[in-house]
Amino acid sequence: MFLKVSFHRPHSPYDPPKRLHDKYKSLLADLPARHLCEEGGWDEVNKNITEMFDNAWCGDAGDHEARLSRAGYYGSIDFVDENVGKVLDSLDAQGVLNDMWIVWTSDHGDEQHDHYLLRKGFPTDSSARVPMVVAWPISEESTFGPSGRVISNLVEMRDVGPTMWDIAGILDDVVAKDPLVSGKSVLPLLTGELQR
Repeated sequence: MFLKVSFHRPHSPYDPPKRLHDKYKSLLADLPARHLCEEGGWDEVNKNITEMFDNAWCGDAGDHEARLSRAGYYGSIDFVDENVGKVLDSLDAQGVLNDMWIVWTSDHGDEQHDHYLLRKGFPTDSSARVPMVVAWPISEESTFGPSGRVISNLVEMRDVGPTMWDIAGILDDVVAKDPLVSGKSVLPLLTGELQR
């Protein structure tokens, strides 16, 4: 069985259920409206821009708006987490969860007013550094080692397909038929064949 579950959120507009937006508005009320903003340099340039460039917003929207945006973003992520939990609970109830590979990632993060930027489009940590989580069947632990390890190698969206094909045992066949496949499987990182 191959199951692809995809969520459009936490993409803008940030419209989580009110309970989650309110939760994060409350949690963020006393925290800085922005993170990773410095005086001078590009942050100062970004702060004073008042227009949109190539679908990436720049500028100082104000503390209130920055907190509302971040609350909506975090609430949207929380909502996705809740629903992924429902999928995993359903798989567990059917007795198949412990036999499944799970690959979890996102295409990008969101600036959330860091460096006076909003949305995506700039190669900062807020936008580009997103996790890829891989969980494997319990029966295969001896091959891949214990779960809970953090591997800091850079991986990309283009590595998801080759990883899935490798899990299915068809990676070599796919690459032979399509030599333009440019991603790499992350399985060698998990087995230790490819060192950090």
